[in-house]
Amino acid sequence: MTIEFSCTHCNKPLSTGDDKAGRKAKCPGCGEPVEVPTVNTDGIDMTPQIVPPLPAGTSGAAGATTKCPMCGYLDATGAAACPACGETLEFKKAGYRPGLASEPVAFDLGEVLSRSWQIFKQELGLVVGGQLISGLLGTAAMLPGAGMLFAAFLPFMDGPPNDDMIPMLLALGFVGFIAIVIGGIVTLWLNIGAHMLLLGVVRGKDVSYSTLFEGRRFLLRSFGCTFIYNIMVQIGQQLCTIPGLLVIAFFWPFQYLIIDDDLPNIQALLEAPKLASKSFWRSLVLMIVSGGLLLLGLLALGVGLIFAGPFVSLVWCVAYDEMRGGSALEDEYAPSDAAEPEAV
Repeated sequence: MTIEFSCTHCNKPLSTGDDKAGRKAKCPGCGEPVEVPTVNTDGIDMTPQIVPPLPAGTSGAAGATTKCPMCGYLDATGAAACPACGETLEFKKAGYRPGLASEPVAFDLGEVLSRSWQIFKQELGLVVGGQLISGLLGTAAMLPGAGMLFAAFLPFMDGPPNDDMIPMLLALGFVGFIAIVIGGIVTLWLNIGAHMLLLGVVRGKDVSYSTLFEGRRFLLRSFGCTFIYNIMVQIGQQLCTIPGLLVIAFFWPFQYLIIDDDLPNIQALLEAPKLASKSFWRSLVLMIVSGGLLLLGLLALGVGLIFAGPFVSLVWCVAYDEMRGGSALEDEYAPSDAAEPEAV
């Protein structure tokens, strides 16, 4: 059975399957997000029936389970659709499949920039505001430790301080170091939230500024992967810069993989090169383009960075989504020339 309705923005007639009731999609006419109604035009309630979840770890096929990417329901492996929300479990929508079961997709730079610009215009407040809040709070978290370390080392710049001051300065430096570590953890936590916010915006999910503070469960894994990643980049930079760029080009998607697929330990670092392999040269070009955009923002009296920085972050998020098959999602909602209501 199909649900027929009209876009609330442009009044374009639309239709979709009843399994999409309550879901959000882009209108193929105006590109604005529209929610599929749960009640059809004939008054029939199309809300999917909710099936009580099975106990964790139990399922039909020899105890194997598949986690629904939409509602988290644990269903028997091999099922065509989730019985709780109706989501297909074949994971044809590459942006929502768990792991890299399918071949990675090479992103198109023009498509990435075009799609990023459209999203940036539509979600300017969330994109710019989210990055600003994350950056300002992260900076504020680092300032106390940095200030204490500066105060501890400042007396040494004019020569050895008095012996009676040394214990106090050492204590101040130690406390400052601890504060820097705590500030770094807070900054990483906010950075995870910023990635979650951008990924939600790119995929049309219901996200808000509160998403910035929802990354706690990824914190430990992200810390370990980020620590190893930064070491690899630094070693590569010391080996004449180019190896460092290669590390970035192959491993940059790891943060999104942690969030997207909930990968354990440092598995995201191991999976990242598989995903980025087909987009290696494109990633290098995207680095140059990103640098140029940031430079333009800097030349605009520095104020342009308020917009250029978030836009560059959005571009990389869209590039990741394209590598996971983001274009396939757009194709599903592509306009049709038919006179009948268009499917979403």
